[in-house]
Amino acid sequence: MIKLYISTTLQNEIQVRQQLKRYVQVPQVEESSPPRIQSNNALLDDVNFTGHLVNLYFKNFHPFLPVLHKAYFMERFNDKNKLMSPLLLNAVCAIGSSYTNNPSARQDGNNPYTVGLAFYESAQDMVKHYFDLPRLSTATALFLLGIFDALRSLRSRMYVGMATTLAITMRFHDKNAFPETLSVYEREARKRVNKKNFLFLLYF
Repeated sequence: MIKLYISTTLQNEIQVRQQLKRYVQVPQVEESSPPRIQSNNALLDDVNFTGHLVNLYFKNFHPFLPVLHKAYFMERFNDKNKLMSPLLLNAVCAIGSSYTNNPSARQDGNNPYTVGLAFYESAQDMVKHYFDLPRLSTATALFLLGIFDALRSLRSRMYVGMATTLAITMRFHDKNAFPETLSVYEREARKRVNKKNFLFLLYF
């Protein structure tokens, strides 16, 4: 908490804090209003293939590191009337690709080491369009990109660091800061992202 030493009385301090809130506000961007950014990854247009990778993600990766709230994610993935962040979907598919032998999941069909890279690099290209407006899906996607990249380069800590910055900016660590309009699913999803960011930075 920031202490305002410029005030001389409690009443003055309260007034200063109220005025300060007009200028310093934590952006609370609704998940229903993501940036209008199109993914350059044509694989996302194949609903059956992406659905397969999403299922692999939840079957193999999710039980060990449940950073996503499955019901909250699948609700958006299955309902075309709800907006799904292509950044998050790319990140999930990148990890899901690690559990399939399908050459389509590889950037180079003959090189197993390139599995998931098409999704990962597509997400990399999109990050700059998402980072300025903090939202749950962006923080989650950055964390998953860090996990995917963990065994490839030092950039993993950079992505998780960015995810942590977003989580702190949106005050995921403070239950009292959650808007009253948040669903139970999104409240739980925010808690998971915050905890998993901390654990990754602590142990990796």
